[in-house]
Amino acid sequence: FLYRYKEQSEDIGVAGGAVTISAATAIAGFVALIAARHPALSSIGLAAGIVIGSGFVAAVVVPPLAMRVLLWENGRHGTPPLRTMFCGLTGIGFFGLALLWCRAALLPWLKVRYPDDAASRRKAVQGFLRNSCRALFKYLPYGKRIFLNAGPQAFAKPAVIVCNHQSVIDIISALNLPANIRMVVKPWVWNSFFMGPVIREAGYILTDGENTGEMFSGAEACLREGDFLLFFPEGTRSDTGQLSRFRKGAFEIAARAGAEVLPVLMCETRTCIPKTGFWVGDHRFVVSVMPRLQTAGRDTGELAREARRLMEEEYENALAIVCDGPELFKRIRSRYKYLGPYMEQYVYWKLRLDPLCRRISEIVPQGTILDLGQGCGLLANLLAARSTRRSFIGIDYDAEKIAAARRSAVAPERMKSEVGNILDAEFPETDTVLLIDVLHYWPPADQEKILRKA
Repeated sequence: FLYRYKEQSEDIGVAGGAVTISAATAIAGFVALIAARHPALSSIGLAAGIVIGSGFVAAVVVPPLAMRVLLWENGRHGTPPLRTMFCGLTGIGFFGLALLWCRAALLPWLKVRYPDDAASRRKAVQGFLRNSCRALFKYLPYGKRIFLNAGPQAFAKPAVIVCNHQSVIDIISALNLPANIRMVVKPWVWNSFFMGPVIREAGYILTDGENTGEMFSGAEACLREGDFLLFFPEGTRSDTGQLSRFRKGAFEIAARAGAEVLPVLMCETRTCIPKTGFWVGDHRFVVSVMPRLQTAGRDTGELAREARRLMEEEYENALAIVCDGPELFKRIRSRYKYLGPYMEQYVYWKLRLDPLCRRISEIVPQGTILDLGQGCGLLANLLAARSTRRSFIGIDYDAEKIAAARRSAVAPERMKSEVGNILDAEFPETDTVLLIDVLHYWPPADQEKILRKA
């Protein structure tokens, strides 16, 4: 598994066959002692055969299962340590118990306390959900969650909230805001045993693709009753952090109801819980409440494009805050786990001791960057993490380092690594060329040739 993960050329079939043959011959030798019909030899043969056989079965079954967890989806979203997995499973358990308590105790009590007052029950359940989300954020033992412009004054008047979507934590982040918030949910959530009764009592709105009229009526009623309506107009979570096209539904609802649109940016929430992950990573993310957009007399398609453009600009500003803490280096180090002791230690000490790792983003502009002699891609990862407007082409002669660069890439869609000799390779046209700690490998004449080509 590790050789496959590191993209190395070790013949896994040969190694597995060697282990199997060794175990089989050892078991056969000890089992043969049973045929000696000697009490001591038979006992030794039986005991040793059972122990070695059990060990072989465990070696065949346990490591693959463990590596499938530690290298979740082949490390596409990083490699979670046990601490982050434990925290993630604890968070899931916390919400499961909270929903169970709400369904079993709070909802029945509210129906007794407010038998004819659906609005009071709705406010109470919304408050319970908000306090549960705040409790989770308060007691998370690591990471940092930064809310910008999220005071009560930003939520004085009901509006349609539109958020970009990177992680399941986006919903918890939005419910932390000081407002009574409802959402439009899909049938599987609406009919869920645990969540269904809770969200129905909280006034959430069902959409199944066929009840458009009912959904619009429910949305307008939500805004009239003083609540906020939350939408994720991208329709799905982003793997890359980059914003996808916004659908017009949320903006049409706001225009019909005569309400304002309130953009709320989620920046790097995917570092907390990845799209398909179950752990809580070393995270530092920003939730930024942006200025409202008016809908009166506006085309909804144009409004959706403007909201997306403004949120993309704000994303770059928020990213500077996200990358200003120690969590960035922890995330970068985690990308190099299981790539070998040398690689892990190299990255650890490079980040710890090299001042260029902290300053390089101030030096290198945005755009397409050619990284000559990129090695394991560490500096490219630091630069890519700090801006979505940088893309990279890396060239290095060391195939193992290129494999590490590909495996550790924080933004694979913007990062390309190739094996090649920079003295002979053809350089593509780019905005910036990096030559860091590489020219000293060549004599002066070849250095000049490389510089002229660059």
